[in-house]
Amino acid sequence: MPEGKRLEKDCVKEWQERVDEIACSREASERLWTRYFEPFKDVVGISGVDGVQYRRDGDFVTGIDFPQRYSSRAGTDVCATQHEMGHFVTISEDRSVMPAFGFATRGVPDLQFRPWERIPVKPMSHIVEAKAIAWELIFLRDLHGISPPAIMLATSLKYATDFHLYPGRNEDDRLEWAVRRIEAYVREFGDLSVFDRLWEERCRKLPLLLERERIRTSLWEIDPISSETISDFVPGWNATIEVRSHRGVEQVSVTLEDGHDNTFESFPTMQAAEAFLDLVKSCFAPAETTSTAPRGSM
Repeated sequence: MPEGKRLEKDCVKEWQERVDEIACSREASERLWTRYFEPFKDVVGISGVDGVQYRRDGDFVTGIDFPQRYSSRAGTDVCATQHEMGHFVTISEDRSVMPAFGFATRGVPDLQFRPWERIPVKPMSHIVEAKAIAWELIFLRDLHGISPPAIMLATSLKYATDFHLYPGRNEDDRLEWAVRRIEAYVREFGDLSVFDRLWEERCRKLPLLLERERIRTSLWEIDPISSETISDFVPGWNATIEVRSHRGVEQVSVTLEDGHDNTFESFPTMQAAEAFLDLVKSCFAPAETTSTAPRGSM
């Protein structure tokens, strides 16, 4: 290993140990809880591991719990909490109340082999993850008094399913590109006072957003107000678009089927559904009218 790379890895390791010491401390957990969760504990909390979870009262979703740690750790780790908090304030209102914040529906269905599986076709994670990591860095700096380099947190992006689509000739190039994006977001976001405002606005609106999402996800039980089938949307596959609406809440469902397999998607707006259909068509329609087939499908 070149000497410069070895020193860089040693530096990252040292920073990781310093961050772990602070992030896993009781004091860090108390600071985070007191400032962000105590004022809105009726709708947000800290519980569980890895991802966010819904609070439920029967059929009703009443709040969101953020993870207290990663599954690979014991005790608590505010980095896990802060990462999801970063997602919560930077994604759209609709996605902020979807399971897994809507990240499970990225990419396109694999219509060539397994339509229930997703293929990443664009380097999307660098946007959503870079924003969350940027807020993590701001949390560490402004709330916990430590400023690690962005590369320390960016290394986790190597495990993103679309990492191979990041610009660069090799892994180091791709990570360097991601680090530049993260650092740019840190400069753009500013300081923790900006996050405080975004967090308060989203938490105050959360009961309304949760109620809208509850209605949206139950709309499949009623008849659609409109339905359209596009034959051979892409070769061999038909697309059926159905719109349902109730109390001002809309659900747009898209079913792709070829007579043997099918894949179903649900969206909060027609615009989101149309964007999904355009992306699928760009990947699977004939080459003379679209771009190339999705990378990673073979």
